[in-house]
Formats: sequence, structure tokens, C-alpha cells
Amino acid sequence: MAEEEKKVEVSEQHQEVHKPRPNLWKLLTLVLAAGILVAGAYYIGSQGNNVAIAPTPSPSGSVSPTVSSSPSASITPTPTKTPTKNVEAGDNIGIFLPYRIQVPTDWETKHENTNDVLDVLEVSRKGYTIRIQQAGGEGSNCNYGTPKNEPFTQNYSYYKTIMGNDFEFRRSGDSENSTGFTICDKNKEGFQFPSFYGYISYSVPSNPSQETLSEMDSMLSTLIKQ
Repeated sequence: MAEEEKKVEVSEQHQEVHKPRPNLWKLLTLVLAAGILVAGAYYIGSQGNNVAIAPTPSPSGSVSPTVSSSPSASITPTPTKTPTKNVEAGDNIGIFLPYRIQVPTDWETKHENTNDVLDVLEVSRKGYTIRIQQAGGEGSNCNYGTPKNEPFTQNYSYYKTIMGNDFEFRRSGDSENSTGFTICDKNKEGFQFPSFYGYISYSVPSNPSQETLSEMDSMLSTLIKQ
């Protein structure tokens, strides 16, 4: 009986000696494979953050126009201003006063003065004339719009405003193509003829140049009392 127990004990010790040990190579292989998977996943994730997004193409009809930095060739150059000269005229005749006016040098001037009774200045070029006359005479009101049949009233269907240093004139006539215009001066009640500078009128050809008329208006706007 003692021998059998001894054999069993020896057998159990022998079995304990021969228990299988873990396979280190398999364990290392698994660890290495897991590391490779983790590294691969990290690399793919980092590359995904750097993927360039292709720009969405613009519709064919929304192309922005090209802006040119060079100046436009269609700009009209400013014409050279004609030099002017100061012309003094007028006298203390009645309500009128001496004055000064700026006249371009390519316009001719003619001044006449007769012993404090008459003073006339004419500014002319190629059939266009401004006449400023200081002398005794009658005045009239200037009416625009519906004609009025009243004494000392002149009716006009056209006018062009001329602003000056101390006055507001109206170049008045039947139309913009009239061959003659009267200059009316604004007062408290409306417009009248003459002004304090004198009886002012334009004499122009048929179908006058609007550019030349504007030049005449510009001259008149420089009137100033002496």
C-alpha cells in the first residue's frame, strides 16, 4: 500500500514537471501584429487630415469680369481754358453803376461812352454779340408761362438761368434757337428788364451754337460792380 502511494506521488510530480509552457514566439508575434495595426491606423488617420479638398468649379455663367488698372481710352481730355481779360465799363447813369466783366481774349470788345449820358459795351465774335447799354429808357416785367396782356410786360416761353456774384439772370427768348435774347434780372416781385448793369441783350445767328451761347452766359456771370 505504501508503495502504491509512493508511485502515485511520483507520477503526480512527473506530471507537474511536464506541464506545457507558454509559446513566447506566438506571444511576440501577436504583440508585433497589434503594433503594426495601431501604427497603420494612426498613419491613415493622419493622412486623412491632410487630404486637399478640390475647389468647387464656378458655374460657367458666373465668371467675374476682368478689371483693368489702365485708364480708359474714352476719357475726353479737359480742353485748355482760353485766357481772359478784365474789361471795365459803365458809368453812374441813372440807376446804373460802373462794372467789370471777364472776356476771353478771342472775343472782341467795343466800348462807347458819351458824357455820362450813354455807355455801351459790345463783346462779339463771329456773329455772336453781347450788348450792355446804360442809358435812359423804359423798363418792363418779364413773364414766363401763360402770356399776360399787361402794360410794361414782356412774355417769354424760354429762359436759361445765369447765376452771378450778386444776381440771378434769365436769358429769355421764344426758344433756345432764338436769334435774340433779353437778359432779365430777379427782384423781389419776379424778373425785370433792365438790370442794374444796364439793358443787356444777345444777338446771335439763326440756329445758334448752344456751346457758344453757354460761353456767353459764362462771361455774363462774371459781371461785378466797381
